Amino acid sequence: MGGEVHNFFRIPGRDGPTDWIFVQQTYQNLVESTFAFVIEGSIGNATGQTEPSVVAIDDFSLALSPCPRPGECAFESAHLCTWNVEYTDGLTWKLSDGQEIHGNGPDVDHTTNTSIGGFAIMEIFDGQSGKIGSLVSEPIMDDIYGFCFTFFFYMYCDNAAALSVSIRNNGSETTLWALEGHFSPDWTYGKVGIPTSLFYDEIVIVINGVAGSGSGWIAIDDLFTATGECSIEPPGATPVPVGPTTPSPGTNIFSCNFEIDICGMVQSASDDFDWEHQTQEEPEELPAGGYILADSVIPSRGANASVATPLLPYSGIQCLGFE
Repeated sequence: MGGEVHNFFRIPGRDGPTDWIFVQQTYQNLVESTFAFVIEGSIGNATGQTEPSVVAIDDFSLALSPCPRPGECAFESAHLCTWNVEYTDGLTWKLSDGQEIHGNGPDVDHTTNTSIGGFAIMEIFDGQSGKIGSLVSEPIMDDIYGFCFTFFFYMYCDNAAALSVSIRNNGSETTLWALEGHFSPDWTYGKVGIPTSLFYDEIVIVINGVAGSGSGWIAIDDLFTATGECSIEPPGATPVPVGPTTPSPGTNIFSCNFEIDICGMVQSASDDFDWEHQTQEEPEELPAGGYILADSVIPSRGANASVATPLLPYSGIQCLGFE
């Protein structure tokens, strides 16, 4: 891997085990020349560290368009975008892409109005009354004009169940939108303003589903954020015409899901060790399958592993994404 290398962004290490986290970053190439992205994993060398360090990468892509806005997600291709499931109280949000089989839930998603479209669903069973399942956004930076958060929801549950939207920042959580038990005949439009006065540098949006006394389900789709505050909708809002509320993904310049191999990416000859291609089925991976791994079991602490994409001849604005 020759040529000049510039740091694009860095993700610091995390203590303890963690789930897959989806990262997106808009990149603008201003030079009419070929370029490549270099992925470098550094093995931890913190004082007193005894557990092995592990860095894994999956679903790498570079799209010929800017990245979506923070918090935006249509749940297509069985993907949570930049949202994460928070395992709290025995309930959990799951993905459905038309291939997953659930005992409950909408017949179609909102984005495509088909049975193969994606959405997130929380199924509720008898004996789970009062338990909570949370879906948490990536950190969102302050906007001087505030935000409007919009979404579509579909609820089939008793009056004790609830859906709410909160923001979490500076160690506290504030509920901005809440709707108790609701039998919606179709996808229903919801929105809530997030005033800038509630920010403390950054916030996360939290979607909470609360179980009632009986069985049922709550589904959500087409999450979107826009600059500027807005009013609250519903309760009682009439569903808007079905149609996509998020931009279509841009054409991928390069992508690799590592299911078969590393897609022509090149291991560095000057680093300390190589990324390993793994194909072990991991239950927390959506979808399960292959990925690349930098593992500290063999290398010494502080060692680096680098791998680069093939040379890419595109200029302009691109969206880099990976887990």
